[in-house]
Amino acid sequence: YNAQAAGADAVLVVNDEDGDLSTAVVPDEEGVAQLLDKLAVSAALISRADGALVKDLLRGQAAVTLALNWTDIMPRNSVVSWELWGNSNDECGALCREQLAFVHAFKPYARALEQAGAATFTPHYIIYTCPPEYMDGPECASDCYLNGTYCTPDPDGSYAKGYSGQDVLAINV
Repeated sequence: YNAQAAGADAVLVVNDEDGDLSTAVVPDEEGVAQLLDKLAVSAALISRADGALVKDLLRGQAAVTLALNWTDIMPRNSVVSWELWGNSNDECGALCREQLAFVHAFKPYARALEQAGAATFTPHYIIYTCPPEYMDGPECASDCYLNGTYCTPDPDGSYAKGYSGQDVLAINV
C-alpha cells in the first residue's frame, strides 16, 4: 500500500530465502487487512535469485523496464490446487465476515472448476492445543477433543448453552 501511495505502478517483493516460493498469508491484523481493498497496483513475489538479477540491472547506468505478464503464469492444462484457511466459528469480526461472504460468492465457481477437473480445493480450519493451565477446567472440557489436543473457542462464550468448541470442531471435520 505504501509503495502505491508513493506512486509505484507495481511492486516486486524479493524472497529473502533461497529456494521455492511459498504462498503468502493474508494479514491477520484487521487494519492491515482493510488496506487490501485499496490496493490497485500489481504485485509479485520473485525468487531471491531473480531479485538479485533485477537489483544488478538497477545498479547499472541504463534505464530498466520490467513487464509483468500474468497471461501465462501456469500451463494451460495444469490443475490449480488452492486452499482456504479459516475459522468457522465467525468469532474474529469483520475479517471473518468478509471471508464468509467470499466463500458464499465463490462457491459456484469453485464447484464448476472442480467438476471440470481444473482445480482442487482444500479447506483448513484453525485449531489450537489447550494450554496446560486450562487442561482441567471447563474451557478444555467444552472446547477440545482428545485431552486438549484439538480445540476451537466456544463461539458464543457460554459453556452452559449454545454451541461449544467441540460442536464447532465436529462441524469442521
